[in-house]
Amino acid sequence: MRRYILLGAIAAILFCASILYADGLLEFSAVMVEKDGSTVESNKIYVTKDKSRYDGKDGAEIVITRYDKRIMWIIFPKYGRYVEQPCTEVQPQTPVKPMEGTFGDMTRKLVANEVLDSYRTKKFLITIVPGGKEKYKYQYYEWYRDNFPFPVKVAALIGNSSTEYTKIKFAPMDPDLFAVPKRYKKSTLEEIEALEKSDKKK
Repeated sequence: MRRYILLGAIAAILFCASILYADGLLEFSAVMVEKDGSTVESNKIYVTKDKSRYDGKDGAEIVITRYDKRIMWIIFPKYGRYVEQPCTEVQPQTPVKPMEGTFGDMTRKLVANEVLDSYRTKKFLITIVPGGKEKYKYQYYEWYRDNFPFPVKVAALIGNSSTEYTKIKFAPMDPDLFAVPKRYKKSTLEEIEALEKSDKKK
C-alpha cells in the first residue's frame, strides 16, 4: 500500500507542477505507463488548473490533490474510506521550454527527433553532476512534444526503467473527479493498514 501512496503523491505533485502554456490553462487526462524491468503498470491521471487525480493500480487507491484547498485525499474504494493529508506544494508554474545547454549542475543535449504516441518529440540526454563532482554523475533521457508542459517520457540511460505519458487528451474535466465520493468515511492511514491486515488473515 505504501508504494502506491508514494507513487500517487509523486504523480499528483508532478502533474500539478506546471500546466500553463501559451495564453491559457490546460486541462487534460493521460495514461501514465511505468516500466521497471519486466514489470509494467498503466495508471490514469487527470489534471486541471489547481487539481489533479491519480488512479492507482486497478483503482485500489486514488490520490486527489487539491491545490485550491491545500489538501490531498487518498481514497480507498474497497473500504469506502479516505485519508486526508495537507498539501503544501506551490501553485502551478509556467513551464520551461527544453533547451540545449548547461544550467547549473544540469546539462541538456538534443540527441534525436523521435515519434512517440503518434507525436513528434525531441529526445534530450540529461546529465546531472551534483556540485560538479563527477563521481556522482548520473544521466537519463527526456522526450518533449510541442504544447505540453513537461516531458512525455523519462527513461534511464542504463536498464529498462521509464515513465511515459500516453493517450493525452485535452478537454474540460468533470469536477466530480476531484471530489471524495459521497458517504465515504474519513480515516487514518493506520486504520486503513489495520483493514488490510484483517483482509490478509481471511
